[in-house]
Amino acid sequence: MSIQFIITKLLVRLSGSKRITGLPRDKMLKQIRRRNKLNRFFVPGDRKFVYSDKTVHLEDMDGTADERRPSADFHCLSISHRDKPKRAVLCVYGGGLLLAPPRMFIGFAKKMAANTGADVWFPYYPLCDEYTIRDSVRMLYEVYASMRREYDDVRWYGYSSGGALLLLLGSYLNEIKSPLPMPQRLVLISPGGIPSTEEEWEKMQSLNGKDIMLSAQYMKTIQPLLSHGNATVPRWMQSCEGADFSNLPETWIYYGTAEVLSAKAAAYDKMLTSAGVRHHLKMAPGMPHCYCTTVFFPEAKADYEETMRILRED
Repeated sequence: MSIQFIITKLLVRLSGSKRITGLPRDKMLKQIRRRNKLNRFFVPGDRKFVYSDKTVHLEDMDGTADERRPSADFHCLSISHRDKPKRAVLCVYGGGLLLAPPRMFIGFAKKMAANTGADVWFPYYPLCDEYTIRDSVRMLYEVYASMRREYDDVRWYGYSSGGALLLLLGSYLNEIKSPLPMPQRLVLISPGGIPSTEEEWEKMQSLNGKDIMLSAQYMKTIQPLLSHGNATVPRWMQSCEGADFSNLPETWIYYGTAEVLSAKAAAYDKMLTSAGVRHHLKMAPGMPHCYCTTVFFPEAKADYEETMRILRED
């Protein structure tokens, strides 16, 4: 174990992420909303790329049981090269469907653009403290539709809950019989998901002591917030159980064995296999949640570089 890995684990523990995700719902939401006030959408001021806000307007949204929201506008940051490439990446961040992206996440997307040579679109999708997961998926669909009007080659990259949302987006394309083609490639880092069986829940609990970032209890806490009591939000959008993954492109999935969400690996592997999707599942021994979204420690470098190569190469 490298000294960088040891320091990273310590810093993650000190961040309080696991403590917050283990709180009761009301207390957790209070702390997350306080953090979200610091994580507002912004357009970077540097000259490394051309930045723009690809605003998405949604009508007939679900909202919450207490406050229906018939329409709203949402931001998507476009990170573009000055010489327009043929390829773009839809990069969907994690945050447990509740946390808005901190500024360092934008730095991550900019680094992706530099390492892949592709333009990167980074959507600030509706969060499930105020909206349903169907609202989140519908926003991503509109972003993807806009990307397809500009690029012939679009690839998807999602981490944590962002990975789960991209699986749902692929299923949504099938559900509505969309004329949009599937992406060319799909990369998922620690895709989330609530436990759909008692076996999955027990495995999440058994991994809880190893996970430095996420409490297993969070996967139960978030569950009612995915629909806010709206009976029309389909079950497959809440757990991926029964989702239609047919026609998804070649897919790469990365989990660390020291994370709660790796309990979903077998289910996703089975569903993709049943749908006839060519896919690759890696379980990295001892690695934490979303380990290869960074190169803070050398143990993650090879898999990080592999994901960038998948997004970069023909």
